[in-house]
Amino acid sequence: MSKAQNYNQAIIEFVDAALTELEQWRGDSAAKSGKAENHFLTHWIVTAIKKQRFSNLIAKQLHAFVSQARSKGAGANLVAQLQDIQAQYQQVQGYEQGMGERLTALLEDVEAHDWETEFEDVLDEKIMIKGIGKPIVVLCASEYPATIVDGEFTKPVRLFVRGDAQAFAKLALKHKLLVSQGVKKTSLVKYHLTYTMYPQNLQPELPEIVNGISQ
Repeated sequence: MSKAQNYNQAIIEFVDAALTELEQWRGDSAAKSGKAENHFLTHWIVTAIKKQRFSNLIAKQLHAFVSQARSKGAGANLVAQLQDIQAQYQQVQGYEQGMGERLTALLEDVEAHDWETEFEDVLDEKIMIKGIGKPIVVLCASEYPATIVDGEFTKPVRLFVRGDAQAFAKLALKHKLLVSQGVKKTSLVKYHLTYTMYPQNLQPELPEIVNGISQ
């Protein structure tokens, strides 16, 4: 475990190690079953937790993987999850700068995909937006574009989204942007989820991962 890691570095280190050691375990033998691979990864992650092999920044996520594996068995599909995480972080590697410009491009792209965008001057209490049947992204003008300086975020930017989470994350990834997982509790727009983008793509937790991106 390296010192002074951020979350991105810590999760990448973990995923790279897990997939490398899975490949070594597979060896030259016949293909292992999904059940066997799930068992190997579950045991491997549990051992890593016990030995505190990886940063505490990702401890919650490691426990989540173990919980999924134990409750769903092979259905948790840990291998595919880890491969998708690895692929997504690889796609945004080297794109820590120019976040503001890429967010602008994303908003133009969502409109091109028949989504709506709306800007509210102030969002300090819960509101409801009526009369729009399409998927929509709502932003607060005090966060965007106000917090964009020289093309960069000066602080996190919240996007309130009503629409398919995977579709939105896929469009964001097209522009080399990571978005947090959607949160209902913190949303200031009724029937929308809050997604957050962070300066330099430095998400503090696992972002919304596009399923199947590694395929």
